[in-house]
Amino acid sequence: MAPLLEGITALNTNNNRRIYRPISGGGEIHRRYGLWIIGGQTTRQAPGGMKNCPLRCFDFYNLSLLTEGEGLASFDGGSQQHVREGDCVVVTPGMVNAFGSTDDNIYIEDTLLFLGPVADRLHEDGILSAGVYPLGTQRKLRTIAEMVRDPSVSAQLNANLALMQILMDMYNQKCRQTPRRDAIEEVIAAIKRAPERWWTVEDLVEISGMSYGKLRRSFIAQTGVCPKNYIEQFKMHRAAELLHNGNSIADTARQLGYRTAYHFSSRFRMHFGTSPGHFRLKIKRI
Repeated sequence: MAPLLEGITALNTNNNRRIYRPISGGGEIHRRYGLWIIGGQTTRQAPGGMKNCPLRCFDFYNLSLLTEGEGLASFDGGSQQHVREGDCVVVTPGMVNAFGSTDDNIYIEDTLLFLGPVADRLHEDGILSAGVYPLGTQRKLRTIAEMVRDPSVSAQLNANLALMQILMDMYNQKCRQTPRRDAIEEVIAAIKRAPERWWTVEDLVEISGMSYGKLRRSFIAQTGVCPKNYIEQFKMHRAAELLHNGNSIADTARQLGYRTAYHFSSRFRMHFGTSPGHFRLKIKRI
């Protein structure tokens, strides 16, 4: 198995697992923006790498894009998954993992290591999760690693944004492959069809066919927010459209299911930082 980056130290544990920890964590710009790229490199494994790979645990996030060959990967002792050219192996902190070349194929990979509060939040919300995802044969990780080596502000910012785009691309790909995506889309469509309705937990559970716990987790993974916040945001943006089109505050409140104009105005102010009346005045001045 090829060594990780020079900025990574390895510790052997009593249960034959190897823990990898970063010695340092990215440059100042990456720390400021909360997504710290430690570095990246290209490595080549001879056939049989997976068979010789010890169980490992990282204290950082690891992306490994297979650019040539074929491999296998396993997470938390689960069954092995095939890794083909253009696939990206994602490992999250604390995840016991092993991946490498098959017995009769090489494994050439571009790797990128990172950490930080933004990555942690993406992980908590289900946007960044361990697994094998199709990323394509373009050498995106190597490009980011090259940017990181350039100390200029523009290169560092572009590296940060490029990594974020890759994470979102993999998340969107995961959503397209999730069997229960249709159920969440049905819930969203129902909400949009009836903006005046005051949706209950029971209503959403009935539409989705899931328990509320599973619905909430799936909804957050797909939209980034919980059902309650999604409904409120949808109502508020619909309210802004209605007010922009000349609707009165009372009519807008009624169309969105608020019992009183006062209740609606209070939620509108909390969401946009201004009252519906001031919002309408600003529109008229434009």
